Amino acid sequence: MFWVPPPIGGLKLYVDGASRGNLGPAGVGEGLRDDLGKLRGCFSKSIGSSDSITAELMAVLEGLNLILLHSEWRGKSIFVERDCKTIVVWINGSNRGGWKHQGTINAIETKLSEIKEA
Repeated sequence: MFWVPPPIGGLKLYVDGASRGNLGPAGVGEGLRDDLGKLRGCFSKSIGSSDSITAELMAVLEGLNLILLHSEWRGKSIFVERDCKTIVVWINGSNRGGWKHQGTINAIETKLSEIKEA
């Protein structure tokens, strides 16, 4: 596996979420690189007790929040890379997932719109 940069002027956000157990200690992590591969931001944090799907969704949401904190990143093309096919399908809208995750999915869509409109 090798790194594929975003198009010129774009940013690539890498996100991951995990939990120990189906309901257990969970955390999220993000990394953001520009088209030259320069690390522009990263962090990880605990999100308390959660399941793995919720942790994956929260990782995307936290990553988008990171982008919104920096005005110079708003309005750029953002490419989100994640390893959970389930949330890829849910966020892309072909299957909206269960009711439990609708609020987080809606928040992700709102953040994506805010980034694009900036």
